[in-house]
Amino acid sequence: MHTLRPREERIQPMQERYAVWQVASLLVGLYGTHAIGYANIRRGERIAEGDHVGMETWDRIMSKIRELLNGSPAQIH
Repeated sequence: MHTLRPREERIQPMQERYAVWQVASLLVGLYGTHAIGYANIRRGERIAEGDHVGMETWDRIMSKIRELLNGSPAQIH
């Protein structure tokens, strides 16, 4: 079930893309190749809590981590 957050808690698309890039970059800096594993654990926690929006966010973070680890351009937009 998809739940909507209150308007004040929603992040605008560009801000969200930037936040995803920031988190991915931070995790790669902290954990290197283990960043994917860390993100996957957080994704699993969101699933266990029934937080599908959070799960989708961690999916995007994991995708950006893969780009960073593979040397792909890490574009924000």
